[in-house]
Amino acid sequence: MARFTAEAVNKKLSDTRVLPLFNYADAEVCKMVIKSCYKAGLRAFELTNRDTMALEVFRQIVPWVEKECPDMSVGAGTILNEETAAHFIEAGADFIIAPIFDKSTAKFCRKSNIPYIPGCLTPTEMYKAYNAGSPVVKLFPGGTVGPDYVKHVLAPLPHMRIVVTGGVQFDEASVRKWFEAGTFALGVGSSVFTKDRISQRDYVSIEAEIKKILEY
Repeated sequence: MARFTAEAVNKKLSDTRVLPLFNYADAEVCKMVIKSCYKAGLRAFELTNRDTMALEVFRQIVPWVEKECPDMSVGAGTILNEETAAHFIEAGADFIIAPIFDKSTAKFCRKSNIPYIPGCLTPTEMYKAYNAGSPVVKLFPGGTVGPDYVKHVLAPLPHMRIVVTGGVQFDEASVRKWFEAGTFALGVGSSVFTKDRISQRDYVSIEAEIKKILEY
């Protein structure tokens, strides 16, 4: 069962404007990455469904987060269908994220009172997602279209809240351009959770990098 309402999840995103996206087959590594993000000030975290261990890892993470990072909202990403969404919601997901928009998943999440943040690229897709109960959508792949695209989409659709993921650079100039364009939040992935940092278990660097991004 989700610990946070849709309103609470959205507020956590709007407060920090950064959403970490991570996947690893070892739950202990995931816990330490989440802890680093929590210590840096983040309050929402997406564990992506990118391997066969993702659901089991998610089941192990949820009760740990409740004790060790009580204000952290944990969601499941790369959810492509209703069945998968149901498994992660049963495991305690506070929100569901996808690289695509799936009508049946949207309907199921809405019935379950779980925020569904689907991947969209065009204004038409975003509007359909909004009408299906998703006031927050994911622009994917965001790096392909750039910050100006967000600004142009929001001109006729100012009610949309857009989380940008995929190919985003995290230097100060790039981050500022995205936010100045009206981006609701930025998804942080492999640019921060690098292979070297994970292999070396360098959680201190992860925390420092997140803190730096939050200062932009």
